[in-house]
Amino acid sequence: MHCLRHVFVFKSFANAEKNGCRIDDTIPYLSIYLGHDSLKETEKYLKFSSELFPEAMKIFDDYTADIFPEVTYDE
Repeated sequence: MHCLRHVFVFKSFANAEKNGCRIDDTIPYLSIYLGHDSLKETEKYLKFSSELFPEAMKIFDDYTADIFPEVTYDE
């Protein structure tokens, strides 16, 4: 059941972002909707997603390009 909740939360964040809402502004409403007593209960759903933050992933990839070598799993 918690997998469905994670998918719901992720899709809710993605939808809010697509509609121009900041994720930080969405968290309190989503927390109440999920029936949480505090935002701390909602924090477990707030995992970084490259799909929600593509610009942050690009910055990270550019910054770490020379630090972490590309790994090929065929070797």
